Amino acid sequence: MFNLLKKRGALFISLSNAVSQLGDRLTYMVIVTLIGIMSPGQMTAYSEFSITFTLPVILLSPFVGVIIDHSNKRQVILRCHLMQSILIFPTPTHCSAPRLSHLIAHYRGQYH
Repeated sequence: MFNLLKKRGALFISLSNAVSQLGDRLTYMVIVTLIGIMSPGQMTAYSEFSITFTLPVILLSPFVGVIIDHSNKRQVILRCHLMQSILIFPTPTHCSAPRLSHLIAHYRGQYH
């Protein structure tokens, strides 16, 4: 394993994957926090988010794995991260305007 990490390309992919995983986990924590603030006391909101987050992985993994095995993996990784970024950036603005303004007012009152 250590011989593999001596190769510059493998080390770069390992480090970039670690940074990507950190970003994914931070995004997950932010979304869970938003759910907690916008839907206090509703445990079904957490369940719906978890199902929405994991169901595509469970359903698509067997099929997408075969497609990726026959594709250029570098291009697949690049495109997946690009699509993920495009989907994540509008997430906060997708909330309805009253809830978003309520969230902003909540934080302004708490920190000012």
